[in-house]
Formats: sequence, C-alpha cells, structure tokens
Amino acid sequence: MQTHLQTQLQTRMHVHGIVLLSRTRNLEGTMDHVPNANDLSGTTWRKSTHSNPSGSCVEVARLADNKVAFRNSRFATGPALVFGRADIAAFLRAVKSGEFDDLVART
Repeated sequence: MQTHLQTQLQTRMHVHGIVLLSRTRNLEGTMDHVPNANDLSGTTWRKSTHSNPSGSCVEVARLADNKVAFRNSRFATGPALVFGRADIAAFLRAVKSGEFDDLVART
C-alpha cells in the first residue's frame, strides 16, 4: 500500500506539479506539494527551539489561506508540503498523545 501511494504521488507530481490527495482515516484531508518553497511568497518560516544546532531542521510556516507548509531548513529552495489546518491539528494531537513516540525510540 505504501509503495503504491508513493508511485501515485510521483506520477501526479510529474504531471501536475501540485498534488491533491483525498485520503481516509489517518490519511484524511489534502496535501499540496510545492516544488520550490520560495514560491510561497510572504511566508515566515520558523523551527522548533528544540532543533539541533547542525541546522538539519524541519521548518513550518502558516500561509495566508491558513494552511501550514513544511520544508527542510537545509534546502530552502527545495520542496514544501502544505497541509490544511484540520490535518495539522489532528497530527499534533496524535504527537502529543504519544502515537508516534516509537519513531524516535532508542533500540
């Protein structure tokens, strides 16, 4: 399933430049792909105060339409993923509840 989704994303990005996906349950909502984050003019990017000092961070920005964009701080002209406010709220609730703690657990 995950491989199929990645293939579907690559095809849509190549053809349209912007990806809009409707999903179910944990994958509800939409996601836009912006090939160059600098194309999101007027945005103020910020990162967590808990980020590491090497500069390898995830940056976020609230957009004028109340969507939220994410990018890699080391590649400011690289792609950005843009999500709706409800999608971000659901993700943050899951993070706060510990749903993704296993992703950073030490083995």
